Amino acid sequence: MMFKKSKLSNAISEGDIARMNEVLAQGIDPDYEDDYGRSFLWFAVNRGNLAAVRALVDAGATVTAASKYNGTLLQAAARKGSVEIAAYLLDKNPKLLESRDRDGNTALHTAAETGYPDLVAFLIEKGLDANAKNFNNRSPLSLAQKNNHAEVSDLLKPYTPARMRLMPALDPAPVQVEEVAPLSDEWRKLPGERIAHVAVEDAIGYRITEIFNFSAREKTTLYRNLESNAETVETRGFDAIGDKTPIEQALEQLRKRGGISEPSSVTGFEKKKLSP
Repeated sequence: MMFKKSKLSNAISEGDIARMNEVLAQGIDPDYEDDYGRSFLWFAVNRGNLAAVRALVDAGATVTAASKYNGTLLQAAARKGSVEIAAYLLDKNPKLLESRDRDGNTALHTAAETGYPDLVAFLIEKGLDANAKNFNNRSPLSLAQKNNHAEVSDLLKPYTPARMRLMPALDPAPVQVEEVAPLSDEWRKLPGERIAHVAVEDAIGYRITEIFNFSAREKTTLYRNLESNAETVETRGFDAIGDKTPIEQALEQLRKRGGISEPSSVTGFEKKKLSP
């Protein structure tokens, strides 16, 4: 059976629809998923092959299927910039429009981040909220700006409050500190593959919140002056951080709380350092 599944995967990769139909006719489960939760339909969408998508759906593939690690089917279409596939999927299942990945991103976030203005316009027309925030408090506009997609940014700005339009592209996204508010020294699991460490430094009069995002591979540190409540925010990618010890500790704490990030999320971090 694995051989047949491999043949179907190869046929999808090669765009050989006749061969796909031949293998599917032998009784292959069109909803089979690999170890990463990726279905045949996800692979076809990710290849940008509408004909392969149609063939799998005709064979009974479930349009609600989503990859555990790689986002939703609609996001896979957004990564390819395929309006045609997105429209086909939504025609089969309009509820896909409401789907989000484990980081809270909608398909509009993905289309904005990858820089596809036609798909951004299509998704807005279909009803996706241009001001929706993911679990990192980022809107589609902030992701488009971060990746220097000027055309997408210009398209999104009319839907965005003026105060957000003026936000410099390189500014870190605002952090929702309410969700990690306790004034103590503790670890706390956040939505998505994120974990926060909160500590109060009485000697300097600051509360320091460190948010480790293993999906985006970045660390955001928020410093709050306990007397004036003034705040400063710093965001750095994991690769830019020399001492990986805090990241290693955060990964271990995340896994203890049910997170599923792998050690490869941390540059230079060996799996043997983790406790069982």
